[in-house]
Amino acid sequence: MRWVCGAVVVVATAGILSIVALTERAVLEQAKWHGPERERFLSPPAARLEALESRLDAVRVRLDRVEGGPRRQRKKPVGERGRLVCDGREIEHEIVYWREVAEDKDYVAPTASNRGYLTFEYDRGGWNNVRMGVECLVVVAHAMGRTLVAPPAQNLYLLGAPQVDATSGKPKRKKMGFADFFDLEKLGERMSIMTMAQFLARQATEVVAAKGPPKNKTDLWGTELWSYLKKVADATPTWNGALLALPRSVNASFSDADRQMTERYAGGRAVAKYDASLRAARHVHVPAGGKHRILQHHYAFAFFADPRQRAFYRRLIRDTMRYVDPIQCAGAKLVDAVRRTSRDLGLGGKYYALHVRRGDFQFKSVKLPASKIVQNLRGNDIIPRGSLVFVATDDPDGVCVHCRSGGAACPDPNHQAPGAKMPDGCPADPSWDAFWRNGWILVFSRNFTTTRHASNVAASVDGINPNYLGMAESIVCSRAEVFAGTWFSTFTGYIHRLRGFHGLGENTYYHSTGRVDAARSRETYGRGYVRPPSKEMIEDELWKIFTYYTLNSNPLEPGLMSRQQLLRLCRDTQLVRTRREAASAQIAMRKNKLSFDEFLEVLGRLREGEFGLQKALLEHVLPLASRRTASEVDDEPVLDQVAPGIDAVFKAYAPLGYRRFLQFADDFGISKEVSVARVGEAFLASARRLEDLSRAQFDQALARLGDGRMKALLLHVYRADKSPAFNAVFLKIWQADGFADYYGDDGARADDDGVCFENFTIPADLRKKRMPAARVSTPTRNDHVIRVSDVANLLERRPDIADLLYHNIQTLSESG
Repeated sequence: MRWVCGAVVVVATAGILSIVALTERAVLEQAKWHGPERERFLSPPAARLEALESRLDAVRVRLDRVEGGPRRQRKKPVGERGRLVCDGREIEHEIVYWREVAEDKDYVAPTASNRGYLTFEYDRGGWNNVRMGVECLVVVAHAMGRTLVAPPAQNLYLLGAPQVDATSGKPKRKKMGFADFFDLEKLGERMSIMTMAQFLARQATEVVAAKGPPKNKTDLWGTELWSYLKKVADATPTWNGALLALPRSVNASFSDADRQMTERYAGGRAVAKYDASLRAARHVHVPAGGKHRILQHHYAFAFFADPRQRAFYRRLIRDTMRYVDPIQCAGAKLVDAVRRTSRDLGLGGKYYALHVRRGDFQFKSVKLPASKIVQNLRGNDIIPRGSLVFVATDDPDGVCVHCRSGGAACPDPNHQAPGAKMPDGCPADPSWDAFWRNGWILVFSRNFTTTRHASNVAASVDGINPNYLGMAESIVCSRAEVFAGTWFSTFTGYIHRLRGFHGLGENTYYHSTGRVDAARSRETYGRGYVRPPSKEMIEDELWKIFTYYTLNSNPLEPGLMSRQQLLRLCRDTQLVRTRREAASAQIAMRKNKLSFDEFLEVLGRLREGEFGLQKALLEHVLPLASRRTASEVDDEPVLDQVAPGIDAVFKAYAPLGYRRFLQFADDFGISKEVSVARVGEAFLASARRLEDLSRAQFDQALARLGDGRMKALLLHVYRADKSPAFNAVFLKIWQADGFADYYGDDGARADDDGVCFENFTIPADLRKKRMPAARVSTPTRNDHVIRVSDVANLLERRPDIADLLYHNIQTLSESG
């Protein structure tokens, strides 16, 4: 195809050169062109030839795109590594993740509509709740073209630790605000921002007297200030729990693709629009709490139809809403101290980290004892034995003295009667002893601080404000080899984001029950996710899309996509709408079946231009395509009980790749109960692409196949009679359960064949079917009637059947 096109281009070039001389004068006389166009046509032949060669180069680039060759890509704004100044000098340090992107300073949001004002109140929760709300409003103010008004300093929750005054030597409390944590000057280089005093001064001159501040005061504070702002604001949006959606430009409407993408981002939330009334409002005020509260990550709160605008706001928050240098420097010193300790222990500077939230945390289910955290983290699978582990916690002494449950203080476990049950959220053993027993070497921030104030909170890391200590701890956790945090905690969520900036997102976990791998979820849209989509996450999302179409067409080959499957995907995602586009898609495919990597290449060819692949993904495939949904699986205690038997089955089929897993399901009769596609789905949801299953992943796949009825599934494995080791283990569990009907009445199949002693009937596939309850039945096929001696031999060979029959006879006798 390529050489044919090249020949056509050569012939066309010769034709053009032959007629240039004949057409020049006619064109000039008729058009009467002047300036650059006249000079171009009157230039010497060499210049005209150069121009034609440029056109040919453009054609070659186009051919390269069609043939999958090199293509030009516009470079993403990368910028230079950010600066960090500690003790008056600039330093290079591993904690620096922010960058200086020069072109971002001149970025004007296409959705900006006016130069109004946005005022807000700080969230009334802990610091990370405050930070999340501020980040969202920074994004909103810039996107709407408004001036952001920073609230005055105030008493923030849990940030009231006194700092020793350098002059008097006495502890002194300080109200804290925006400028104590973020660099207003740096943020002001990219957007309009002012203090509350400046805003109140403008109010006195820009609005009617009735809306001016009381007595034209510019130092309003507290309740008086918040009441005034609510009263005079032109709009107080109710964005609690909502997704704020903005189109590609201020007056644009949402396309079908953008609308569907918005719905995916919303994940079931209400969608708030930046409508005409909100655009017309001079002053927008966002109160704290209630229906106005914003408690989301900025990339989950605001959706921008323009993907480049979305990328800009992620850079804006990364580069300008990072902590001020004094906090960063304290974090750097703490990281260095932990690494020195690691080297002193012979661990080469490596360390691991945990965040364990206790205290007044309202989510009782995640306040766990150390022993349960060890169990959830699979012993030493995630954090190896002998590792140095930095623990960020509000309970460094391991006594849970400030722990609460349902508003009441937790009772002292040392004063409880033996065996007494503690309230939810109150660990029976709050100590960290289980961590030490697991072989972990623990350190806390207080091990590296010089002084502590009266409330037993570390007061300084070389003089740092004690209110900054938690932020410094988050920096330490962000650089650990592996980190595991507390589900529901916004402190943990921020650490996850920092680790994503450092490229450590795939070594990030939760230690909460049932949530261990949630931080590494493949989900990229919807509420509650702790990080924006990374390259790996997008690839995983595309893999789920790819295998949705392949699995539902040919479950034996989920790694290959046919032409028909590709066309179906293209139609579903509106990449193909006409017959001509369908033909182009088939031409771009070039093969009858595509691997996953080849599938991505073809998507890039279906959209021309410098951002072909990006447009295909962001505007069509990701928002519109169907995909597999791999939900988290709950722990199945019965799998632990039968672990020796499962080990034997796993070893018999290892290495357990996709085909071997299908073979296992067929051998043990599972494929007769569920479709091959569902068996394949269980494998794909548990494995990394099509790699072999590990032992733990095999358990996950079984749990997905069991779908809440694990014992019923294991009964199929038992009745297949393929693994004596498994059967011996499972039989003990079944006997202990009184040979219970694991299928249950709702899921049991009706068995027409039964058992009787006069004319004993046994179906030919008895061992592959559910054991029916004993009942009298008349044989219907003479070739299935067997003698008593045959029964005796069977019961001698299969004592489990003998036990079951005895149990059923007893049941019938007792029931009369």
